[in-house]
Amino acid sequence: TTNFGIYVLQACYDTLIYSNTISTDGTGSSNHGLALQQSFNSSIINNTIITNGTSGVYGIKLESGTNGSVIDNNIITPRVGSGSHGIQIETESSSNLLLNNNITADVGSGSFIIRDDTNSNILNYLVYNNSFGEIRWRDNGTESFLRNLTVESTSGLGLGLDRNLFIGDNVVALNTSAFSVDL
Repeated sequence: TTNFGIYVLQACYDTLIYSNTISTDGTGSSNHGLALQQSFNSSIINNTIITNGTSGVYGIKLESGTNGSVIDNNIITPRVGSGSHGIQIETESSSNLLLNNNITADVGSGSFIIRDDTNSNILNYLVYNNSFGEIRWRDNGTESFLRNLTVESTSGLGLGLDRNLFIGDNVVALNTSAFSVDL
């Protein structure tokens, strides 16, 4: 059985999902906190998303054809099971901005902080910032990080400000040893 906290169906424009606590507590596979299907210019802001299940557990799932969305300042925690992802970006989803999210996924078989299944011609964006500065990954051409945003944590800390990213007064730091892919 597939469980959804919120599921935005096809051809929705300018959807705002703001300041919610979203949880799924399914006992089987395929539990998604929030899924967007072929949605355009959505804003997902300041939500707490917690999902539970045995496998295929996603905090946020951008299904194929979801474009131009802003995923901003969310706390995303998928728990339990293999193949659990904080954010899942499916094929043909492009120009989505992941901004200042704190994402923790169980360290396990096939589990990712961010899982990007788009092809190498598609760009999505990852940015962390505060009043002191910004870390913005840039596209440097073929096979750059933005062309595959997949991030796997090896530390259990996830990804987020004051977890393994720090931006302070004249200091910017990223603990790369917390990840199994190059950021």
